[in-house]
Amino acid sequence: MALEDLVHVVEGFSRILPSTGFNLSYYLVLAGLVILVGFLGVFLVSLTVRSFLMLFKKPPSYAVKLILLVGLALFLLGLIMP
Repeated sequence: MALEDLVHVVEGFSRILPSTGFNLSYYLVLAGLVILVGFLGVFLVSLTVRSFLMLFKKPPSYAVKLILLVGLALFLLGLIMP
């Protein structure tokens, strides 16, 4: 029922807006993507800072493990991105 109500609201907005090619769903997806990318950026920066702060409190073997983990993460990221 909530999905049907949402569809009615979107249809109401599309009837109100002039037909100038304004696509509401495109901007909703874009806004969601911006929010998710922002959240992911904050999460990755936080994780990186914590990792480097913890690195100085551990033996050198943890530095090697962290470098390998970062290398693996960048490799996987490179495979995913086109």
